[in-house]
Amino acid sequence: SKDIQDQISFVFILVTVLGLGGMQLMPILIDERHFMKHEASESLYTEGAAVLASFCVDVPLAFMGAAFQVLLIFAISGMDSVYLPCVFSWSMLLFFVFDSLFGLIAAVAHNASQAQALASPFLAFFMLCNGFIITKPAAPRFVSWVFPVCPNAYAMQAIVVRLAEDAGPA
Repeated sequence: SKDIQDQISFVFILVTVLGLGGMQLMPILIDERHFMKHEASESLYTEGAAVLASFCVDVPLAFMGAAFQVLLIFAISGMDSVYLPCVFSWSMLLFFVFDSLFGLIAAVAHNASQAQALASPFLAFFMLCNGFIITKPAAPRFVSWVFPVCPNAYAMQAIVVRLAEDAGPA
């Protein structure tokens, strides 16, 4: 059994990797949107068909990639398999939150540079205020509003609470 501090560090790295991974897809989404606009204007297909194709193909592929990533990182961590359902379910929920957030940002951004510029503050704030780097009790008052809306903090807390159940008294 690994030390609880090592396990918490693993959880932090996992939620950070999931957040950073979603940012890589924004330029691809923006390029696809650009091509879709031209193809839809030529009446090759409708916007609805493009959205449906993306939902039926791109989302499952992205989910499988994230699932494989989480399973691989979990296997490397050496954690007991009893924690896999908790770690996997919260990681996949976090993946969908970031995938949706970055999809929204890619939809409103004019280009990939603007999308990266818009997404970076959200990701940085969520990474800092996840309860590992900046804890809720130690956070400055003007930052305390972030914790109830921070997806990283929810995932970190849920996974760490599960790990702490078996760790015993401090």
